[in-house]
Amino acid sequence: MNNETIKKIAIFLPNLTGGGAEKVFVSLSSAFIQSGFAVDMILIQKRGELLSVLDERVNVIELNSKKIRGSFAPLLSYLKNNNPEILIAVMWPLTVLGTIAFRISGCHGRVVVSDHNTLSLSTAGYSKFRKIVLAQTIRWVYPLADIRLAVSNGVATDIKQLSGLSKSKFNVIYNPINMHIEGDELENTIKTRFRVINVGALKPQKNQALLIKAFAKILKDIDGELVIVGDGELRDDLEQLITDLNLKDHVTLTGFIENIASEYRKSDLFVLSSDYEGFGNVIVEAMSAGTPVVSTDCQSGPREILEDGKYGTLVPVDDVDALADAMLAGLYQKHDKQALKKRAADFSVDKISDQYLDVIFSKKLK
Repeated sequence: MNNETIKKIAIFLPNLTGGGAEKVFVSLSSAFIQSGFAVDMILIQKRGELLSVLDERVNVIELNSKKIRGSFAPLLSYLKNNNPEILIAVMWPLTVLGTIAFRISGCHGRVVVSDHNTLSLSTAGYSKFRKIVLAQTIRWVYPLADIRLAVSNGVATDIKQLSGLSKSKFNVIYNPINMHIEGDELENTIKTRFRVINVGALKPQKNQALLIKAFAKILKDIDGELVIVGDGELRDDLEQLITDLNLKDHVTLTGFIENIASEYRKSDLFVLSSDYEGFGNVIVEAMSAGTPVVSTDCQSGPREILEDGKYGTLVPVDDVDALADAMLAGLYQKHDKQALKKRAADFSVDKISDQYLDVIFSKKLK
């Protein structure tokens, strides 16, 4: 297969805010270009902090719609006028809109749907009617796609239980992690207290309130600081919790940080406190820096990344005492940083990009 038969990969996303799925396809778009493809990034709205790190060779198409459903007509127009070889629609309901638009457009290529979260949990707050729409659109529209991708076995199982589609209908490809760790200049830094880090949007799914409460407990035994990197709707609530627990000298909410690698390397422990995940990119990011990991054993990625606890500690979801105990133990244990880095290398952009191309095409572009 060569450049004459493979012309363009189009990726359909809401925007380029700093979410996990958005980071994945910013990295993959560059890798696809390196493999000889042209890439169009189709955004419902052209906004988000990841625009600044998007490969300049990627062609950004803005559908300029305030609502998802309003993006259907301009997406259909794009497909008819550009006829991409591949359309990758990311995250429901874009997966449904993208598949229908691709089939109506008359494009002769392939449409790929890619899910990045445990939908039964991420949509738990939906009305009964919306849940029915979710399940039925997946059940009836996903079979119209040529390829169905899930970022973990847990996500694939969740879709099966939600929609009734066979798990065999899905290919599981883990997320790529693009972290550049340079030098060892931080290895000999003198530390006066332990440093724990969490990276993630400040929203209910990530449950940073649990982490803050658990951290307060271990301050009885250690002197430490907790750094939470990310922004979101719960910032005011978390700041109030920090005040209520008298932790202003110990807990910092940094907001979004573009170059996160050094933050991981300066930390003694990374903690994921989520109630659920599709994959858990930040776990791999921490491991690539050699930073030990404690994670809630949530659906569905952490157990797969950590290989049932081989590469990190898993604790029950929403258990403040268990999380506190694991954090304290993790800070005092010796860890094999090289083993963590080696495991993280399994999720390199080059390896995952090759897996995408293997699945999408009968053979890879040479």
